[in-house]
Amino acid sequence: MTLREYLSDRLNRLLLQIICAAAAAFFLRATGTQSGVLLILFLALLLVFTSVQLTDFFRQRARLAELTSILTGLDQKYLFAECLPPSRSLYERRLLNLTRQAGTAMTGAVSDAQAAQREYREYVERWVHEIKTPITAARLVCRNLDVFVASRMTGEVARMLVERVLDTDPAYLLGALDCPTPAALQEHRAELQRFAIEGGLLHNVGVFNFNNLLRRLGRSWLEEERELYQFHVDAGVELLSRSSSTQPYVHAALGHHRSYDGKTGYPAGYDRAQDPCPAMTDLISAAAHFVRLIEDRIFLFNQPMTLEQALERVRAEAGTRLAPKAVQLLWDLRPQLEAYLEDGELWAYQEAFLLLKGKNGSAKGRGSL
Repeated sequence: MTLREYLSDRLNRLLLQIICAAAAAFFLRATGTQSGVLLILFLALLLVFTSVQLTDFFRQRARLAELTSILTGLDQKYLFAECLPPSRSLYERRLLNLTRQAGTAMTGAVSDAQAAQREYREYVERWVHEIKTPITAARLVCRNLDVFVASRMTGEVARMLVERVLDTDPAYLLGALDCPTPAALQEHRAELQRFAIEGGLLHNVGVFNFNNLLRRLGRSWLEEERELYQFHVDAGVELLSRSSSTQPYVHAALGHHRSYDGKTGYPAGYDRAQDPCPAMTDLISAAAHFVRLIEDRIFLFNQPMTLEQALERVRAEAGTRLAPKAVQLLWDLRPQLEAYLEDGELWAYQEAFLLLKGKNGSAKGRGSL
């Protein structure tokens, strides 16, 4: 604390004291007090006033330095209020007491939230760890219906992209499912489309750790909450890595928020060179982004776009946010996307209810989950 900060904090009080001193001087002068006497009184008052203010300034500065030193030396800084030495000031004692009460209440709330989060996380990890087929994770996604619908639509759009690229340029997907040649890709056509559907379903599985955050729809997110939500990618990667049946989808989860040019998005740790098939990740990422543009079911931050508006947006993001090939495929699929969007959301909801009932099937004859 500097002297200027101290005086600025007490400016109103200082002005009031100056006004009172001036009024007293005026009164004494009006009653006949001699100028010499007034000068002596003024100097004495000024000396006392300055001494009191300087004493108080140095005392408070020393106290703040002491408190800062205590806080700096603590590893667990939330224990600060419990480690303070007793104060001789009634105001400070009352203030510290209120701080302790607030800290105790906050600690209790955090402990309750952590306990609830830990129980839910253990539940999720137990199921994902025991996955025998990716459909078990799809059933788990149904615990958050909005996430399932968005992920299911992402999987269907990704399947359409894979089908289109196999018809027009199969070499683009070389390496997918360890297929070394276009002929091998065609032989595994059904498996590749299946992989796209399941990759779309599982790419966002990490949001389970942030369900409480996703349900805060009454206000916009704080910047800290947006930064916290980015860790859903890491949570998804961790969950998918625990079972051999879901490990192939790790790169779809890791790269779906990272831009194609590597300059934006998250996490920075996604490396295309380490991805066995970055083209498949590009297609799933483009499908997820396209579905979010059509309707943001999870966050409700943005107005839904028409098909035309969404396609124009992805065209503007070709080469930066999205892979140019994926953008071109979306435009090539415009008629099919228009037909799918007429009732694709309805199919996704119907599939969700079938899964919740324990029925392994899909609505209206779509490919069985």
